[in-house]
Amino acid sequence: MKFNKTLLSAAAALIISPAVSFAADIPVNVRVEAVIPTADGLRVDTKDWGGVTQNMSYDINSDTLSPIRKQLSVKSNADVYAYLQSPASLTSGDDSLSLTVALGATELKVGAANKAEIAKKADAEATNGKTMDLTITAADAPSTGYVAGSYIGEVMMMFESTPASGGSGK
Repeated sequence: MKFNKTLLSAAAALIISPAVSFAADIPVNVRVEAVIPTADGLRVDTKDWGGVTQNMSYDINSDTLSPIRKQLSVKSNADVYAYLQSPASLTSGDDSLSLTVALGATELKVGAANKAEIAKKADAEATNGKTMDLTITAADAPSTGYVAGSYIGEVMMMFESTPASGGSGK
């Protein structure tokens, strides 16, 4: 009887050992960000789409990429300006597609020296600030068509406003 218990214990250990030896730690990272502006500071609200990957759908019949259209709101007690921090593009390996970024009718350019006014003080101070359309458009396909690939990129916009002193900004 003792032999059977020993044999069963050894068999159980052999069965369990491989499962235990394959155990591994799996890290999970969560990116968390919180920006709390001062009462007089600039606020930019992207609702629920900010920080979420946006998809440009490809139309096989027309060889075009659909523009991304979203809304964002800015609020400040001063004029609001915006610009791109770097050229907006999508890349796949060595291939690249230029992107055009516009807020309302204003096309954003690269660099602080090229910042564009996107909201006048009166509009930015309104109870809900100023809401405008953000449109990101891919360059037209060349005559040979787009090069096949999985393209990815990041559009980095910077918003600036110099609050007037003494305002509540709310």
